[in-house]
Formats: sequence, C-alpha cells, structure tokens
Amino acid sequence: MSLYPSLENFTIAKEVDAQNRMATAIASNGPMRANYSQLASDFLGLDLSRLSYDSFGNPVYNSEPLERGALLQAPGNVVAAPAAIVLRDPVEVTNGVREIKVSKSKHGKIGVQLQDKDNGVFITYVESSSPAAGSGLRFGDQILKINDQLTAAYSGSKAMELIRKAPAKDLSIIIRDRPLERVVTLTKDSHGSLGIMIEQGKICKIVKDSSAARNGVMVNHQILEVDGVNVIGLKDSQIREFLSTRSVTTRITIMPCFFYDHMIKRLGRSLKRHMDRSEPLA
Repeated sequence: MSLYPSLENFTIAKEVDAQNRMATAIASNGPMRANYSQLASDFLGLDLSRLSYDSFGNPVYNSEPLERGALLQAPGNVVAAPAAIVLRDPVEVTNGVREIKVSKSKHGKIGVQLQDKDNGVFITYVESSSPAAGSGLRFGDQILKINDQLTAAYSGSKAMELIRKAPAKDLSIIIRDRPLERVVTLTKDSHGSLGIMIEQGKICKIVKDSSAARNGVMVNHQILEVDGVNVIGLKDSQIREFLSTRSVTTRITIMPCFFYDHMIKRLGRSLKRHMDRSEPLA
C-alpha cells in the first residue's frame, strides 16, 4: 500500500478514492446526486463533517462541522488527487503513514507486543508466521490508530487491550513506518567487511576508512535488520554469518541503543527467538 506523509493526507486520500468509486458509479448508472459524506461514512467509516472543497476542487478541513446532510461536491468534474503518495520500498525507512488490515488467528491474537515511549505506541515484537507478520507489520512501527481510536499517549498495555477487544476480522491499524530507525547502505571491501564490529547486536566499533566510516555509521546503535530481515535476538556469530551471505551492497537498519533498550525491556529470550525473520513484504 502507498505511504502518506501524515494521517490527514491518508484520510483525504481515502475520501478521494471514495469519490472516484462514486464517479464510476455515476458514469455507469447515469446522473445522480451524490452525498460523499454519507458515502465515506457508509463505506470507509470516516467522519467527514468538517470536509469541504475550495474553488479548485481541493479538500479542506473546516474549523466547524458542516450542517448535517450537507453535500460535499467539487465543482465540475474535478476530483482532487491524494497528496504526496510515496511508493513503498519494504527495506527503506520512509516514516510514511499507511493502513494495515489484519485478521486475528483462531486463538484471537495477531502476534504483536506493544511498548509506549514518549507519548507514542510502538511495535516491539512480531511473531513468526503470525497474522501481523503476514500483513507486513515491523519492529519499530508506530501505532497511530487502532480501528477508530487514536493511540497518542496510550500505554502499550492499553493499546494491546484495544486489539484484544477488536473484532476478529479486518482489524484496521494505521502505522507510521519505523520513525526511530534509519537504513544505511554499505559496500563490502575485498575481504567482505562492511567495517563494523558488533557486540550483542550493537555496533561497538567502526573500522577506519571502511564503508561504515565513510557513510556515517555510529557506535551505540543496534542492528535491527539486514536487507530488511529482522536479526534481533540472534547471536553475534549468527549476525556475522548472515551478513557474509548478503551481496556486496548491503542495507542495515539501525536504531540508537537508548531507544532500543527501552523498547525490548519487557521481551524475554523466548519472544526474541520467535521473532518474524521473513523477507520483507513489498
């Protein structure tokens, strides 16, 4: 799914999609009077009582709700385009916003653990072969909304309670893509080295004049992924072996240790062993 820079952009894009579907219906069935607010409410679960259009057909949010039953119409046949759609590379960290639809397992779970940090709620565990893994959720994704409930200032346990109480089918989770992480592209030298030394998955030393040094990799950062594959909880020897199997150009996803240590403080060894380590979903 495409990524959007903000939750507001994401919401407007869904409204535009609803308009396009209505336009198709109009073209198929002849002229009709369309109440887009009702359409969005019925089919998308959106409250568009504050949405109107300027003279150019662009969606605008008003400070006050529109009068009940008001029609939301763009002039002529103008349909506003979604703002700043970004194509998704599953390895790169975009910080974009997108919606995940996931259904619970027969045990009523989706396979995640959540942790709160600085007024945000973050995914700290994605279980292997779980519905969450199949939907593309990742360690470090920030949960913005669960169904219709914003999660800002929620504790991790309170957000988990929202998931537990949600219906089993088509649970909607809106996330921001890994805002505390970054991806660095490195190139191996003639000896197959990227120029980093690790201890318990943390970068503890940078080799002088190496690719890591040239690309600004810093110590006290945790390696989370290698080419999009989760390596949290693996032994250092396993991480080094995995790095050796990758191509000359390798992308590593890293996070400052002070964030990482907080995120995993409630994860036991068992959970780390069962982390999803599949190739990232496009």
